[in-house]
Amino acid sequence: MARKYAVVLIALFVVAVAVTSVVQGVLGPARVAQAAEEIKSGGNGPEKAIISTAEVMKLLVDPTYETLKDAVENPPQKRAEWRALYVAAYSLAELTNLMYSRGDEEFQHTPEWTEEAKRSQEIVTKLADSVRAQADYAEIKANYMAVVQDCNECHRKFEPGEIDEIVPPTSWGDVQAKAPSDSIIQ
Repeated sequence: MARKYAVVLIALFVVAVAVTSVVQGVLGPARVAQAAEEIKSGGNGPEKAIISTAEVMKLLVDPTYETLKDAVENPPQKRAEWRALYVAAYSLAELTNLMYSRGDEEFQHTPEWTEEAKRSQEIVTKLADSVRAQADYAEIKANYMAVVQDCNECHRKFEPGEIDEIVPPTSWGDVQAKAPSDSIIQ
């Protein structure tokens, strides 16, 4: 099972690289240059937006979320299951960091976006940290549901394109995408 998740994550990386090449070929150098507008960074150099926020969501965030959803569906028992959950949770956390630095949409230059991006970072990091600590499954599940709720609220508020509603695993039944209030960072 862990091998399946590792293969999926490697495949996602390969697809992201391939899509970037295709995007550059289809859109042409002028559009790519426009999308690669420099963004201030806390790191060693300027970050460059290569694709739009909507494309980041579809090409990187959606597949990572699906991997996370599969990994969190059942309580992890084996080391490989914990690892798959850990990789998926921290991958999503890092993608959330990436979303914080985006600036290709007008709404991303507002204080509301900054607050939402910070809240999302905190919620996804709380999930990832609970996985790292191998917390009780009920806590991990509640933190996961907080991520689902936060993502859906952000999509409704900012409408970043054709983004489908995030849903929990179907095996959980008709569970509401709402976590207990203590799981959501206020």
